[in-house]
Formats: sequence, structure tokens, C-alpha cells
Amino acid sequence: MDHAEAKELLVLKVCLNEIERCRPFLLVLLGDRYGWVPPQERMQTACREGAFTGDVAGKSVTALEIELGLFA
Repeated sequence: MDHAEAKELLVLKVCLNEIERCRPFLLVLLGDRYGWVPPQERMQTACREGAFTGDVAGKSVTALEIELGLFA
């Protein structure tokens, strides 16, 4: 994994950890953009280390955060 990939993985982990830390509170502000869609293997790695066990294929970080906050 190169430096850029490691940074992206760290960003994903921080996002998911913040959702977990804020439970049971979640405020979603959704606009015109859907969010960043990282490579699937990076999403799976971040989710595996966190609490999310759902399907990540083709999902943006925003969608993943919402699903984690509402359904996990």
C-alpha cells in the first residue's frame, strides 16, 4: 500500500470511528453530491476493522456513514 492509499484508509477509519463515537446521535445533511466512492478493497478493509458488516460495493463514504449510524 502506498502513502496515498494509506492516507485514504486512515480517513475511512476516522469517519467510521466518529460515527460510532457519536452514537446514538446522527445528523445527516444531504445535498446535491453523493460523496466520495473509494476503491472497494479499501472500504472493506476499513469496515472489517470497524463495526460495519454490510455490503460496501459501489457505496460512497456518505452512504456508508448513514448506514452505519442508522442500521448497525
